[in-house]
Amino acid sequence: ISEITAALVDNVRSFAYQFHRDTRMSELVGEAIIRREQAGTGEVLRHDVVPGGLAVSEVVVLDDITRAPAEALNVLLRILNERKFRGDPIPLMVAIATSNP
Repeated sequence: ISEITAALVDNVRSFAYQFHRDTRMSELVGEAIIRREQAGTGEVLRHDVVPGGLAVSEVVVLDDITRAPAEALNVLLRILNERKFRGDPIPLMVAIATSNP
């Protein structure tokens, strides 16, 4: 569905994901990176996320959402409700979730 919609409308980014019991948030919103920086007399480790997936797409299809672990589902529902990721607005226009019995 997401690919068909993106093909019909120019410049629409889509994201489709099938949940499993080991789903991690990085699979949904982008890759986590850790940077090492020199600061004064020591080092500082900084954690950041390169936005991707749900955080940069207008059309999202989330397949078999009932398989999502509670941790991922909690964050996912918050992002969908607030339409923000890390305080920044996301371009999401529509999210479609499926569930199998």
